[in-house]
Amino acid sequence: MFIRQLISYLFIASLTLTTMARPPARQDDTSNQPKQEVLTPEEEQEARALAEEFITRLEQSRDVTPLVTELYVSDFAERLRYGMVDLFPLTATPEVAAQMSSDDILRAYTASINCVYLWSYLYIEFAKKKEQEKVQCGDIATHKEESDPPFEDLIPPSVVKLIESDPALALWLEQAKRDHHEERSSSENYQTMNNAPTSEAYRDTVPQAADSLEEFWPFKSIEQMRHYTSLTEHAIKLLREYIDSLPSQMKPSVREFM
Repeated sequence: MFIRQLISYLFIASLTLTTMARPPARQDDTSNQPKQEVLTPEEEQEARALAEEFITRLEQSRDVTPLVTELYVSDFAERLRYGMVDLFPLTATPEVAAQMSSDDILRAYTASINCVYLWSYLYIEFAKKKEQEKVQCGDIATHKEESDPPFEDLIPPSVVKLIESDPALALWLEQAKRDHHEERSSSENYQTMNNAPTSEAYRDTVPQAADSLEEFWPFKSIEQMRHYTSLTEHAIKLLREYIDSLPSQMKPSVREFM
C-alpha cells in the first residue's frame, strides 16, 4: 500500500532526523580507529523523550518549521546537504544540493515533511468515510484489506488544480490515475476493464509522464528545486485550509490512527 508506506516513512524519518538534534556520543580520542556510537541509558532516554516531543508538537501545530529551529542542531542544513538525494518528495542530486543555500535546504526539508504529514490526514479522512459507510451498511465486521484510494478521491480540488497547473506534475497525475486503474483492475480480475480501449491522446500521455519524471526527479537544477519547493509550499497552504474545514471527527490524531 503506497500511501500507508508513505505515512510510515514520515514517522521513521521524523524519529531518525530528530536524533540529529542531539550531540554525538563521546568517543575515545586516543584511538585512531572509528568507533560505533553507543548511547548510554540516559542518552537513549533523552533521545526517546526528544522524539516524543517532536511528534507531539508536530501533531499540535502540523508544521515542522519551528521544531527545526528549536530542536535540531544549528548546522542541520549542512548535514542534510549530503542527504538531499534521499529527501522525499523534494529530492535533489548531489550537484544541485551543492548549489543550494542553507535556506533552500531548510525550505525543501520543511516543505517535504509538512507535505507528507498533511497528506496523511487526507488518507485518514478517506478511511474514516469508509468506516462510516460500513457502519451505515451494517458491515462493521469486515476486516478485508482494501487497496489504496485513487488520487482523485484523496486530493482536494484546489490541490488538483495546482498540480494540473504544472505540465510535468499534470502528466504525473495522469500516470498515477492510470497506474491505480490498472492495479485495481488486476487485483479484481476485471477482464473487461483490462481490455477497455484507451483514447489515443491518453495513451500518448503515459510515456511522456514517465519520461518527464525521469528528466527532472531527482531535481537536476537549482531552478527546478526552487520552483517545486515553492509549489509544494503552496500545496501545503491549500492542504491546511482544507483540513481545517473538516469536522473534528474526520481528523483524529495521526498517531492514534496509525
